[in-house]
Amino acid sequence: KTVVGTTLMETEFLQDNILRDAASDQELLKYRATEVTDREQRYTVSTQYNRKFSPRFTLRAGGIVEQYRIYSLVNDRDMRTDIPDANGDSIPDYFLTLRDVDESTPLVQAYAQGEYRFTDELEATFGLHGQYLDINQDALVEPRAALSWQFRPQQRLSVAYGLHGQLVPLPILLYQQPTEDGGYARTNTDLSFMKSHHAVLAYDRRLGSDWRLKLEAYHQWLFDLPVEQTPSSYSAVNEGADFVFTERGGLVSEGTGTNMGLELTVEKFFSKGYYALGTVSLFRSRYEGSDGVERSTAFDNGHVVNLLAGKEWPIGKNGRNALTFDTKFTTSGGRPYTPIDLAATRANGGREVLVEDEAFSLRYADYLRLD
Repeated sequence: KTVVGTTLMETEFLQDNILRDAASDQELLKYRATEVTDREQRYTVSTQYNRKFSPRFTLRAGGIVEQYRIYSLVNDRDMRTDIPDANGDSIPDYFLTLRDVDESTPLVQAYAQGEYRFTDELEATFGLHGQYLDINQDALVEPRAALSWQFRPQQRLSVAYGLHGQLVPLPILLYQQPTEDGGYARTNTDLSFMKSHHAVLAYDRRLGSDWRLKLEAYHQWLFDLPVEQTPSSYSAVNEGADFVFTERGGLVSEGTGTNMGLELTVEKFFSKGYYALGTVSLFRSRYEGSDGVERSTAFDNGHVVNLLAGKEWPIGKNGRNALTFDTKFTTSGGRPYTPIDLAATRANGGREVLVEDEAFSLRYADYLRLD
């Protein structure tokens, strides 16, 4: 079986600055301050081989080749004092190009997975997954294994382990750092795959014919995360929390982190005209930058609760039509964020400066939504 696919993702971020009169708050001037365009194309070819050697043993193997094409452009003049303002209108005369990347690279993956059934109640899954990124010749082999035991007719216990590698976001990997001669140099291409050891313990139980309960505990040990060479709170584990990627060069794959959590799921399959699904997740997400200080990540919300339910009433002749009602409720803990250094921001011409030593020490209010 061979599959060919194409994926296109594009984001654009535009920031306009508005200057207002301090006394009247009247708008005096508006200008384009930042332009960010990130475009990623991915062409995929995958093939898979399946063979059942016996009633007990099945093998699945395959390969995936993904050709990445990335275009990333960042132009900025947001409160920049290093750009002249010849006519004194408080608008920097031109944009400074912080990133201009147009690059392509293949990512090659191969895997083999075996499933062996010891008995009707006990089965094991084991295999290897490999990745190779051409642009920096980085390779990774990932062992994975799982064991599932149905110790009672309606109850199952599972345990799993796996090493997982994640590609460093390409705008970071291909970042062009300004040099003293006015040029650019790529100083992040030596970054390796971001890696993590995953361990999962799960309990699954059917409650009659319509209900299901699942409880899962997990722990992830993260390592080889991109951090700065000099002591700082930065780590690439927090990338993705904002609209744009960081502009940092000379990163090294020496950061660490941990994720641990407990998730409870209760599901009512559709029957008797209604369905319901509830999940409660309690988790902790921490990391260490090159300064060796453990902090919350940008995604350390602490808890997430989702409740989903729906009801259907047959209407019309012979009940061929139906009136339906669906509702969803979501709540989560507030996302951590880094405080702004107001004095340093004012001294920097209004350009935001964060208190890096207090990274992700504050939290937004809890999130609530009902649909």
